[in-house]
Amino acid sequence: MRPKATGRIPTLDDYRNTSDDTIVEGEIEEGKLYKEKDFNRTIEIVEREAKRVNNFLDEANQNEKAIIFCANQGHAH
Repeated sequence: MRPKATGRIPTLDDYRNTSDDTIVEGEIEEGKLYKEKDFNRTIEIVEREAKRVNNFLDEANQNEKAIIFCANQGHAH
């Protein structure tokens, strides 16, 4: 099970656990720097994904088609 963290919204590129963050479930490796390849595979941060979706929607032309790829089936929900 991958850990879920809440708290500050990390950069979209990386994340390092701080004492202000809350681990919702699972365990996180203290001090580890999680990179883009880890998100939604090793670690899930709901606020980060919401921010990414909002950024995409703000920049996308609503009159054009887009294909969105997800990390896995759970990420698609």
